[in-house]
Formats: sequence, structure tokens, C-alpha cells
Amino acid sequence: MLRWKSQHCHPEHLPDDSSLQPDSPSITYLQKIRIETAKKQLEGCTRSIDAIGVDVGYFDPSHFRQLFKRRTGVTPSKYRKKFQIVW
Repeated sequence: MLRWKSQHCHPEHLPDDSSLQPDSPSITYLQKIRIETAKKQLEGCTRSIDAIGVDVGYFDPSHFRQLFKRRTGVTPSKYRKKFQIVW
């Protein structure tokens, strides 16, 4: 159940654990979906970056920030600043 909630998909759509290696296509796909979801949240809400990371399935804030930067080229905080309205 926790695995399903943390990955935001139904258990029937998850590969078996034997195929979940760090660089497997399944992990890469899940990372892409998680980071895209995090980007949308960073663009449109003021929740903390750590809370957004947990929401998309990363319970270690430093791992979330590192992976976000690796996949997008910027940190979550810099990404968020692109979408802030300056009054």
C-alpha cells in the first residue's frame, strides 16, 4: 500500500521489484513522472520544497534536490523563482 501511495500509481501498473534497478527504464520513468509533478507544484504553490519532495515520493530532501537538479539542470528553489510574480 505504501509503495502504491509513494509512487502515485496502482500496484498492477508497477513492475516487479526485480526490474527496479537504479538505471532501469522503470525507475527512469518513475523519476520523470515524479519530477514533472514536482515542477508543476513548484510553479503553482507555496508549499515547502521538502513537502513537495515528500508528496511526489522522495522522503530524503537531499536526494530529491539532487535528482531534481540532475534532471532539470537547476535546483528546485531556482526553478520556483522562475515562476514567482514580483510585485
